[in-house]
Amino acid sequence: MSHITKVKTHLKDGLILRNALKKLGYQVEEYDLRQSNGGKDLEFVAKKGEVSIGFKGSRENKALYEMLADWEAMGTRREDLVNTIYQAYSQEKIMDLARVKGYSLMKNRMNEKGQIEIVLRKVG
Repeated sequence: MSHITKVKTHLKDGLILRNALKKLGYQVEEYDLRQSNGGKDLEFVAKKGEVSIGFKGSRENKALYEMLADWEAMGTRREDLVNTIYQAYSQEKIMDLARVKGYSLMKNRMNEKGQIEIVLRKVG
């Protein structure tokens, strides 16, 4: 029996979120918000193997995304998966802002502690 629960996030930028999920190996499928989608009003779903995570605007704050999934059926800890998505999102957001501000990437790697190290240089 599936049990769908939601996780509130602080993720705001849908394009950056979609790009981060794709870099993590997820297939992103868009939904038409005008359809009911089983009452969930999903904006998009990220799928990888047996893992499916739905994303929609928060009821309290449409600018923030909520993640909906059957976390118990995934075979991975919810906190680990959410942290992985947050880390990829943050990396994508930083790189996007750096490009807009005229910076180029010098180094982008994960250190032995699992932290991302990014070194940027101002171009021109």
